[in-house]
Amino acid sequence: MKKTFKVACIGLALALAFSTAACSDSGKIVKSAEELKEYLDSQPANSPDKPIKVAINAKNLVLWNISDTIKSSGKYVSIDLSGSPITTIPNFAFCDEDTKEGCTGLIGITLPNSVTGIGDYAFAGCSGLNSLAIPKNVHTIGTLAFIGCTSLNSLTIPDRVVIIYDGAFAYCTSLTSVTIPKSVYEIWDGAFYECTSLTSVTFEGMITNFLYDDSFPGDLRAKYKAARGGIGTYKRTSGKSETWTKQ
Repeated sequence: MKKTFKVACIGLALALAFSTAACSDSGKIVKSAEELKEYLDSQPANSPDKPIKVAINAKNLVLWNISDTIKSSGKYVSIDLSGSPITTIPNFAFCDEDTKEGCTGLIGITLPNSVTGIGDYAFAGCSGLNSLAIPKNVHTIGTLAFIGCTSLNSLTIPDRVVIIYDGAFAYCTSLTSVTIPKSVYEIWDGAFYECTSLTSVTFEGMITNFLYDDSFPGDLRAKYKAARGGIGTYKRTSGKSETWTKQ
């Protein structure tokens, strides 16, 4: 594993250790981070299984404000951004750039189909995030974009993604299965590092650049290489097993 990736993982692990409008079907509709703050502050304390639902029309530059507002409220929130005219989820959108502390109160998020890219560290350390559909038009998922999303248990990668970058889903310890679409031709260092619950991986196409032993836990890369292209589904009996078997 490259040194820079190891340093990033260690830094995030430390951070995780401490770490008025109408209503719609998606919840309260707000127009700004200020309105979001006012609304969340007016709500009683809640639990992760009963998040406060809020719909917001946001531009790229206010996503950091939304994250900060959720953190300061101390509430658990599910955000609907489906009506927002945004094309990119910026670097560190829901993760503090200095401390690498994620927005742990973010339980779910709905992104618009206009989004084509998810930046580096965009959701890093969002340990409460359990509901996310990556929009179908996304073709870029940045370095460490979802590292430490420990509640994320299922994942569908859109068939426009071509590269899964360093540590994109590292430490997603609840993730049990993933499908790699045929559009993907590169998987980088530590992409699924320490995904300890991962027991099923399906490759729909050829991975031409699959250089790193720690891209997946166990011997999955070796088994894929041994299968000479390895298209298909691979499984292991548990997260403790190092041995993958092609089905």
